[in-house]
Amino acid sequence: MISLSNLCDTMAVYDDADVKYDLVLDDEMNEDAIMNEFALLLNVLSPLERMIVELSVIGGFNVREMSRLIGLSKSNIVNRRAEAFKKMREKMLMQQDHIEKITGQVASLRKIIEGTS
Repeated sequence: MISLSNLCDTMAVYDDADVKYDLVLDDEMNEDAIMNEFALLLNVLSPLERMIVELSVIGGFNVREMSRLIGLSKSNIVNRRAEAFKKMREKMLMQQDHIEKITGQVASLRKIIEGTS
């Protein structure tokens, strides 16, 4: 759980460099693997970005609802969510490169997810 006092810490650094990725080469992609991937992607976000993504993706909240709940303007929510998704995309591309270096093959989304389970 994220303390509300940490949500607006703009100077905080969030780094998952110490996370180790193990490549799994089985043919089944399951819900646990997807949730593990999602959790790893959330690690690159600040607590506020993480809350916005979780409320949006998992909770199904719309921008207006998140704005009221968090106390930020709708445009601020939209901008922070877009920045969070950008960070998550960049992390996925880094993981894709990592898997490609290990296997010598271009990694699909499925391989990325399986590679972090």
